[in-house]
Amino acid sequence: MNWRDELRNCCAGNDLAGAQKAAAALLENEPGTAATVFAARQTARLTEQLQMPEHRVAILSSFTADLLEPAFAVSEFLAGRRLAFQSISYGQWYAALAEEGPLDEFRPDATILLLHLEDVVPLLAHRHLSAGAELAGESDRLINALGDALGKFRERTATPIFLSTFIAAARGIERHFDRRTQPSRQGAIDSLNARIGELAAGNPGVYVFDYAGCVTDAGRRQWFDPVKAHHVGMAVAAPMLPRLAHELSEALKALREPRRKLVAVDLDNTLWQGIVGEDGPEGIAVGGDYPGNAFSDFQAFLANLRASGVALAVVSKNNLADAEEAFKHHSAMPLAWQDFTAHRVNWSDKSSNLRDIAAALSLGTDSFVFVDDNPLECDLVRNSLPEVTVVHLDGAPSLFVEKVLSAGGLYAVALTEEDRVRVDSYAADMARTELADSTTPEEFFASLDLTLTVRPPRDGEIERIVQLFAKTNQFNLTTKRYDAAAIEKLRADPAVRMLIARLRDRYGDYGLIGVAVTVERDALTREIDSLIFSCRALGRRAEEALLGEVEKDTRADGVRRIIGRYLPTKKNTQVADFYPAQGYLVSQCGGEGVFEKYLDNEPPLPAYGNITILRGTDSP
Repeated sequence: MNWRDELRNCCAGNDLAGAQKAAAALLENEPGTAATVFAARQTARLTEQLQMPEHRVAILSSFTADLLEPAFAVSEFLAGRRLAFQSISYGQWYAALAEEGPLDEFRPDATILLLHLEDVVPLLAHRHLSAGAELAGESDRLINALGDALGKFRERTATPIFLSTFIAAARGIERHFDRRTQPSRQGAIDSLNARIGELAAGNPGVYVFDYAGCVTDAGRRQWFDPVKAHHVGMAVAAPMLPRLAHELSEALKALREPRRKLVAVDLDNTLWQGIVGEDGPEGIAVGGDYPGNAFSDFQAFLANLRASGVALAVVSKNNLADAEEAFKHHSAMPLAWQDFTAHRVNWSDKSSNLRDIAAALSLGTDSFVFVDDNPLECDLVRNSLPEVTVVHLDGAPSLFVEKVLSAGGLYAVALTEEDRVRVDSYAADMARTELADSTTPEEFFASLDLTLTVRPPRDGEIERIVQLFAKTNQFNLTTKRYDAAAIEKLRADPAVRMLIARLRDRYGDYGLIGVAVTVERDALTREIDSLIFSCRALGRRAEEALLGEVEKDTRADGVRRIIGRYLPTKKNTQVADFYPAQGYLVSQCGGEGVFEKYLDNEPPLPAYGNITILRGTDSP
């Protein structure tokens, strides 16, 4: 097929899906600048015509990065976004971050700092053996400059920024003795990358782009172009630009979009080679030689995914006893039966099983990834649940990991403490559900021993707050989306109050599950700008308790009128009557969806159930 003609026709017909398919195929079949520029020009018209959401990205680099724009625009188009691009090259990165100027005028949604070792630590890159004492402080000076520039940048904006890791463009004479020698060149590069990670971890809204990993995957001889680097400062080879653009878009997607919460997997020919119902537990292959070792590696990948906060579920057409026996017989597998949050091993259709799991865990199926080797089962789930990401595991099991990752939605730019304990919390949720089903509501609430902590947020909680604003749809009264930059601005604004809520009960810790933001409108009035609460913790009246604490704070400041707004969406209809249920009246002058409450008297202590409320900055 002529993919250029196909792309041109799809763009002319406003066929987004067809154009995305054609653009991807064109770049795969014609790697190079000409095809990339053609695709960028064709898709630019379509992004304008369809008014696709704009994504403003600034690249600050130590080398010429202007030629990245066409590939980056196509990559963002494939991700469903329209790129607005700014490139600040030739080593002007420090001034761009430290001083107000073009970067501020551009107002990017995200900034990416791409630095090459050869440009910013040239002694380490070129003269690590001959530089002598001069080499010692070079990396320190770079880290200090980065820290200083970030500090000045943060004084003006809290826009998310990525720092790139380092890799040498070529190995030198030291390649066979470097690790036996002090100073070790590679050891110094590793240390520098570790310090980049520490710098990011210590600053909200700063993330790491694994540039060194990108180069390693492709091979540095393919990645770098030393001739153009010396001639025009374009160090990255032109055929590698689409690859770099794709990696950047993946990182930005992980920053902007909610991560998938659950991966549901088949068993036979997915977690192991063979059919346990026919071959028996001893007849399936997992571990040992090929292909069992490939299936074992795939399980290890899933185990790591679980440890990062993504739940696992088994959805398999099998006899339950056979499935359980397979796990018992192969107890050395990376995954054990209890590592799966949910098990649906039966002969029902898999779409129904996925819906059942979603209901049991209070999750939306749009947060699911379904993995199966059977193309028919994959098609059935696609047709029945189009919001589910479906991964068909055809081909060699050695490629299963890449197939799942390529489907998208599983990367993250940071892990919070809530992420690390989330999977275990699902089991606690199911235990709570079982208790609720076997008791009266009054008995259920009394037995939970709920403790709600309400206080201002701490620096280490910003990532989690950003997550809640990005992902909470159901209990979200105004559905405002605040990134780390906006959160920091709100915290610094004297007219704004922000409170977070943490909840725990006898089954475990829910973590940080609620945020309230109020804004002073005048001396006597405050408005609730945002009130969000994780769906995992709903139904325990803790959301009512959080609002009650907001009202207490408001009254303690001498403010007697508080306003709340409800802005309806497709997903937040359940909170349409939340404010009236808490004693708020429809405002006569604020428009539709505006409610108000007067706090003239000390409100009576509400009967929130058996909830202990902790307040103050010293609360856990």
